Amino acid sequence: MDKHDQQQLFHHWTPPLPSRTETEDGAVRRIGVELEMIGLSVDETSRAVARHVNGKLQERSRYEHSIQGDEAGDWIVELDFEYLKQKGRRGSER
Repeated sequence: MDKHDQQQLFHHWTPPLPSRTETEDGAVRRIGVELEMIGLSVDETSRAVARHVNGKLQERSRYEHSIQGDEAGDWIVELDFEYLKQKGRRGSER
């Protein structure tokens, strides 16, 4: 299977729904998926996700980005290190 076939397969894949699709208060249940990786910066990863889902990239700080516009919902790309995320927020307030 070549790269184009793999992309098409992923693009048309629909994940199965859980047996309960609503929370106790009636809101639609959401899921989160965490991917651990090395070698890509938050900027590089965010740009790749935004390109793939044709979304709009927004920087909360240099360590936290979000991508809006995917029909499945918003994406969050972050460096999972609380100290740096807080430091980045303080720096973006100046």
